[in-house]
Amino acid sequence: MKAEVGATKRANLSLWYLSCELPTEGQASHTHIMGIVRGLESLGWRTRLWHPASRRRPRGALRRIVDITAMQLRLVTRRGRPDILYVRGHFLSLPAVLWARMRRVPVVWEINGPRNDVLSSWPRLRPILGLLQLSVTIQLRLSSAAISVTPDLAEESTIHGAKRSYFVSNGADTERFRPGAETSVNLPTPFVVFVGTLARWQGIGTVLDALDRPAWPENVSLVVVGDGVLAES
Repeated sequence: MKAEVGATKRANLSLWYLSCELPTEGQASHTHIMGIVRGLESLGWRTRLWHPASRRRPRGALRRIVDITAMQLRLVTRRGRPDILYVRGHFLSLPAVLWARMRRVPVVWEINGPRNDVLSSWPRLRPILGLLQLSVTIQLRLSSAAISVTPDLAEESTIHGAKRSYFVSNGADTERFRPGAETSVNLPTPFVVFVGTLARWQGIGTVLDALDRPAWPENVSLVVVGDGVLAES
């Protein structure tokens, strides 16, 4: 009975999820974002996902900034407001956080990596890294709570001003990743597998170096599933 009452209360609450990244299917961000949205909806939340408009051609830094700004302009000028603004942490999400603060909308700020990780996606912004980090600090201090995917990031968010900091690790889609799941791909046996974006912060280089170490078992293969800047490696 209590569970039913709780679900009814949540059904009357709305949550806007803001992502400054375009959630492209097949990429890690899409998996994370859609997984969280589906999870919240299963709990009774009415959700709305805000993200930049999709484009057929790759976007340069300036175009990405324009698209992100335009998306937030649509958000702050829309009639009504949510009960909670959930932000996938980004240095460019400051306008939406300021708007929520003025409208007295609680903000939950999600942290997926150290603040210096921004240079992996925005290398040309290195000269203004200090300003980008300042934007993150301001947003953390304005937010009601921060959610981090590792204990270290949760501790770091507290250092940089988060009022409340929570650690919630990334999960897995147990419908797809389960014992007995089948595949049509011919895989070596036994093997170690990495699935994800081949970004520098994933530690791909460490795994590749390990292959040449004497401690690596001779009969174990490495299978990599994904794409990214380290694909050539």
